[in-house]
Amino acid sequence: MLSTLNILTALAESTPTQRLEILRAHVGNPILKAAFRLALDPRFTVGLRKLPVGPDAPCKPYPATLGEALDRLEFTVDAALYGPNSAALKLFIHDLLLSLPSPDREVLRRVILKDMSCGVGPKLARTAWHALFPTLEYCGARPMKHLDKDIVYPCLAQRKESGCAVYVYLNYSGMDKAV
Repeated sequence: MLSTLNILTALAESTPTQRLEILRAHVGNPILKAAFRLALDPRFTVGLRKLPVGPDAPCKPYPATLGEALDRLEFTVDAALYGPNSAALKLFIHDLLLSLPSPDREVLRRVILKDMSCGVGPKLARTAWHALFPTLEYCGARPMKHLDKDIVYPCLAQRKESGCAVYVYLNYSGMDKAV
């Protein structure tokens, strides 16, 4: 079985029609699926632009697997245990990256930065894995009296105030997470 980084490298070196074939050949790989889900889902954001660990840093004596690291990252960010760009989040990411060997560390780095660098976007990933993450409708600014009947939930709502745009994920019961 190929490692996740080898699959991403093969995707980067292939043509767009070959990418779908490669993804379909590895549909049963849960780690690859989780990596693409976290990297391409607009609701999952870590908020870091620079990572605290370089690719050449030594691995901790008890390394974790990439699947465990992706699960820990998703739980920590979704549970909002740390604020965006906080020192505690940077320390958590630092420890998480150091617990992985170098090839898995590169995959996790790509997931955190939301750039898989392989030419696969949300549309192609949804073609390979159906319902990988929900497609969200964008609701523009409208008068409040029309909102209740026009919105198809779940959706992303855009709020503009003095030139600043904020996207908010809305589910049936109200706001879930600001993006």
